[in-house]
Amino acid sequence: MTFLLPMHPKSTMRNQGGSALVMVLFMIVVLGSLAAFGLRNIERSSDAIMHEVVGTRADMAARSGAQLDISALYQTDAQGSCLIGNPQTYTFTGEGLNNCEATVSCTVIGVNKREQTVYRLESEGFCAVGDQTIKRTIEVGLLGDEKKNE
Repeated sequence: MTFLLPMHPKSTMRNQGGSALVMVLFMIVVLGSLAAFGLRNIERSSDAIMHEVVGTRADMAARSGAQLDISALYQTDAQGSCLIGNPQTYTFTGEGLNNCEATVSCTVIGVNKREQTVYRLESEGFCAVGDQTIKRTIEVGLLGDEKKNE
């Protein structure tokens, strides 16, 4: 068995040089696309985590505003949205709720059989991060203080 070598090895190498270039370009395009897809997924994941954290802070701001207003209802006669009839805004400072605030409004629903006033308290918590503001709302039902109604 005899193997024949090509007469012009340089000419065959020149003919194959173009296909190698196409393969390299194809690999660069495929790897670049995979990298771009991965970066986009990381960015989406990062945004989702940021919304979750800021959303939790907004929920805590809404709860804190409601607790402040409930405390004002039962402890004083001059503060709180249920007693003065206007929405109250609480701005929070400090590490946990920095750049957050709560707007609390109160509506009288009616009077129960014990002649206690029934209130519906709505608290909206807002937290700002960059150019985005996240809002969470909670509602609380309250009974007026029996001692005040007797």
